[in-house]
Amino acid sequence: MEVLLRIDPLSSEALHRQLYDAVRTAILTGRLRPGDKLPATRVLAEQLSLSRTTVAEAYDQLQAEGYILGKHGSGTYVAPDLPEDASLAVNGRVHVRRSAEQPSFSQWGQKIVSGEYLHLARPEEPGDVEFDFRPHRIDGDRFPWQTWNSAVERALEHAREGLLRYPPSGGYPELLTQIATHIARHRGVNCFPEQIAIVNGTQQGLNLIAELLLQPGDHVAVEDPGYPAARLVFGTRGLQVTYVPVDGEGMEVDRLVHRQDIKLVHVTPSHQEPTGATLSLGRRLALLDWAERSWCVVLEDDYDSEFRYEGRPIESLQGLDSSGLVVYAGTFSKSVLPGLRIGFVVLPDHLVQPFVMAKSLWDSGTSVMEQAALAEFMASGEYERHIRRMRRIYRDKRDLLVTALQRCFGSHVLVGQRHGGLNVLVQFNLPYSEQEIVLRAGAAGVYLQPGSRYFAQRHDPPIFLLGFGGPAANRIEAGVTRLASALVPATQSSPVA
Repeated sequence: MEVLLRIDPLSSEALHRQLYDAVRTAILTGRLRPGDKLPATRVLAEQLSLSRTTVAEAYDQLQAEGYILGKHGSGTYVAPDLPEDASLAVNGRVHVRRSAEQPSFSQWGQKIVSGEYLHLARPEEPGDVEFDFRPHRIDGDRFPWQTWNSAVERALEHAREGLLRYPPSGGYPELLTQIATHIARHRGVNCFPEQIAIVNGTQQGLNLIAELLLQPGDHVAVEDPGYPAARLVFGTRGLQVTYVPVDGEGMEVDRLVHRQDIKLVHVTPSHQEPTGATLSLGRRLALLDWAERSWCVVLEDDYDSEFRYEGRPIESLQGLDSSGLVVYAGTFSKSVLPGLRIGFVVLPDHLVQPFVMAKSLWDSGTSVMEQAALAEFMASGEYERHIRRMRRIYRDKRDLLVTALQRCFGSHVLVGQRHGGLNVLVQFNLPYSEQEIVLRAGAAGVYLQPGSRYFAQRHDPPIFLLGFGGPAANRIEAGVTRLASALVPATQSSPVA
């Protein structure tokens, strides 16, 4: 079967039901056509690593409903005539059979539907797994919900009039003031509140900057490995992407010094995504000097600088910039709540009005209620108290994870830089491919996110980004122990005690 069928072994939904839904959807959407032959149950079971009984059960249901039929001695085929209700719901939505003519897609749309960039999209939420090491997750059990609820109540009282109108395109003024004060004190960012614009997460800010400043065919530079969403935004817009290697001091800026054609560079200098490296001061100055000579915009993505566990972070690029070429982007997804969807950008003066206008055309502004609640949370001092408390908690969790990995895997594991953030980059020196490790871990009840989505080129041996923010402290060691039992070959030497 050439059609790709997606089965999630970690999902709480029964496997035969997943297979039934996948084949039925392929038929209703025209990816499997009337008369197409389906693989034998044994063959499909081997392809999908399922039992033959599971495949047979899905086939029986599809045949009973008239979607497929079996021909004795010949095989199983898609039925020539679909059931009368061929406009049945697919994934909860009505899907009508395709007509001969279909609407055409834009160049951007063609890139999306082609699936070329599907691996860069945010991974789907895993099902109910026993040990979940997804990166960038926060500890929801330690969030001060009662304090936040009080901030929401105060916001509802103070911002009531604002709820009767569309929100300000640039952002709620009280929140802009709080952000300007906080990033000046803790990140060395030089700005007035009027230079800040609220966005629905960093990725929206990235999209708007690209929309304003770049044309298809323009050259941009990103880190490799680097933030997948940046590659997704730039690649789908038809931009020419230069991948700049990363080492222990962050982006190798000297790779750019002879380039005069690059119009924008995306960089995560405080805590490189995903390696954890910090861009050295020398490279920061070199990057700014090159950007000024090339008249190149630098998009500084400071996505999780609140959580640094050793020493003080180096001053932001924006604080060192004297040419007005740095756009500073921050988010509250890691420090407060990811579902809040509040991020911000600090813009050079000449970009403020165009950016705010572009934002207003996209979505007419970000919810006043959430912005007002966050402003109250920050003004009360609870935000900084929360950050200080979580910094200690996350540091302890990081230590638990690293110690457990080294104890359980010994020479089979290499842990990357770990002075900040909510994750560590882990390289397993094992005789398995990335997919094999994912499947073995999943079968043991452990969810791992592959690191390959961060690399432009294939990377061997397999690398994974393990998050320690989400799991409870007492689950971290148990999860690593379970993972080791599934991965460390019995023929190899025992893990280091």
